[in-house]
Amino acid sequence: MKINVWKLLGLVFIAIFALSAANASATPTMSSMAGTYVEQTSGGTGYTIILYANGTGLFSSHSGTWTILNSTTFEGSYYVLGEPTNSIFTITKNGFTSVQTGNVYVKTASASSSPATSTPQIPEFSSTALASLAAAAVVVVLCTIGLAAKKRYAKMP
Repeated sequence: MKINVWKLLGLVFIAIFALSAANASATPTMSSMAGTYVEQTSGGTGYTIILYANGTGLFSSHSGTWTILNSTTFEGSYYVLGEPTNSIFTITKNGFTSVQTGNVYVKTASASSSPATSTPQIPEFSSTALASLAAAAVVVVLCTIGLAAKKRYAKMP
């Protein structure tokens, strides 16, 4: 059975872009995580954490920064009584949980990109998406070279 190269190439592209789209939605971005989160306690609500899309934040009124470590974890760095503090949080469907204390924070509202001014948003690409695009480029180049060589040698007597 002979497989048409263009059909195969089309299937490869569909697979690559489907994988990229799946990974893009699975990995949180600074913009998607920005918002106001309220601690859920047995007595109601507790501390509030506000994360801004520019990486700054307020951790229970303490200014700080936050960084996405991977698809399931982010870190908050802030000062309490002049001492640096780092907290690790596990990202959940509707918020996050503190690894150190087990406190659960639920997103209640979206936050602006920064507390004072807005900054232009730059799309964030995961390393998997970039690797997929590079692999697609290699496939296209190799198929083009193969087709050109096949046509060239097919014309020779």
